[in-house]
Amino acid sequence: MIAALIGGDIGKKNKTNYHPFTLDHARELIRQIRLAATDADADVAITTSRRTPVEVVALLRTEIEAQDRPLAKFAYFPGIDAEPNPYMGLLASADALIVTPDSMSMLSEGIDSGIPVYTVPLPGLLRKEHVQLYDFLIRNRYITELPATVRFGTGKPIRAANVVADTIRTLMPRVMWRSAA
Repeated sequence: MIAALIGGDIGKKNKTNYHPFTLDHARELIRQIRLAATDADADVAITTSRRTPVEVVALLRTEIEAQDRPLAKFAYFPGIDAEPNPYMGLLASADALIVTPDSMSMLSEGIDSGIPVYTVPLPGLLRKEHVQLYDFLIRNRYITELPATVRFGTGKPIRAANVVADTIRTLMPRVMWRSAA
């Protein structure tokens, strides 16, 4: 099963740092989800964010309810659905994730889950301060941009404690790291 974790607008409307999640973004995301699911012969489960615009949720619901080719077998929309949020369950049970690039939290949690994480390039959605992290994740193969062949199995988790420790060791003088043995 592929779990699609869908974010939304970044920032406040009418502010310079506002990055809207548009219907064009949603259409491209839907197209890529369909291609990935077909290629992997996988079912799809979708959850959105409270930041997901109403018109994007409406489009997703239309695609999910399509009689000829439903987008997903399961969907959860925070703020609309009354059931408990299945987000953590989706992270635990999915074979692969498709995560929108706007949410560094969802990308990080997806990477930490240890399963393959894919994303869809959605131009104009990332803040400047997120572009460097996003590029790092792509360059180091923690996430893969679609279109790509979706593979199930083990992803490349970031072991944050090790990364932080290595960074500290690099920045601190060597004299502080004498062996206690």
